[in-house]
Amino acid sequence: AAPAKATAGIWNPTMETLPRSEIEALQSERLVHQVRYVYENAPVFRQIYDEAGVKPSDIHGLQDLHKLPIVEKDHLRAFREQHGDVFGGGRCVPTSQLYLVNHSSGTTGRPTVYGLTKRDHDTVSEIFARVLYAMGIRPGYKMTVLSSIHWHGYVIGLESGAQRIGAVPFRIAGGPQDVAPTMFERFPDADFDTIISYQPELEMAYIREHSIRPREYFPNLKFLYSAVDMSDARRRMIERVWERPIPNSGGSGAQ
Repeated sequence: AAPAKATAGIWNPTMETLPRSEIEALQSERLVHQVRYVYENAPVFRQIYDEAGVKPSDIHGLQDLHKLPIVEKDHLRAFREQHGDVFGGGRCVPTSQLYLVNHSSGTTGRPTVYGLTKRDHDTVSEIFARVLYAMGIRPGYKMTVLSSIHWHGYVIGLESGAQRIGAVPFRIAGGPQDVAPTMFERFPDADFDTIISYQPELEMAYIREHSIRPREYFPNLKFLYSAVDMSDARRRMIERVWERPIPNSGGSGAQ
């Protein structure tokens, strides 16, 4: 359920309206804790830090962030191949303490496997709830997610964040290329409040080819949402075809 003090556009006013000084103090505190935690519990981080000559005692706050080496996916891959560790040395707790195990898309190689504890999952849900609430998602809203890529970490966060708010995610079958056919052919009477856009140009082409007026199918559709890169020109084009606004919940054009 929504926090008692949720206000228009702000899911968690206590955390989202902290003064900048308090935000930076909290960031410093958590950075110091996290560096020590991964160094002591994740072998790949300990290896990377040791090779860079960095110890947890060197990090006292945000002012020391530049001292930390950049961790790349190739570090995890190399550790996985060398040690036969499916988590690439990044797991900090026993597998029995994990709430779920997920993986990346594997676009550039074998998928990268990672696990979330229940606390991790709750943190991700809270972060997505803040983003979705600011975007306009409200309790009771019917919103779409694609079940075909439910393994994706972003989709898991999206769904759990919506549930945290009290919205209702519809796991719609079909791939990212099939959003428009799925919506208009299989669920024309669902009356969604918001629909996720995965392939905007394909979706717009389908709407134009079939002479569809989206609001005639979904009269209560309030907006689309997306994680694609969103230039101003692309946004205007999508909004013109769908006749609804499209805030962005991820990507370089987030709004």
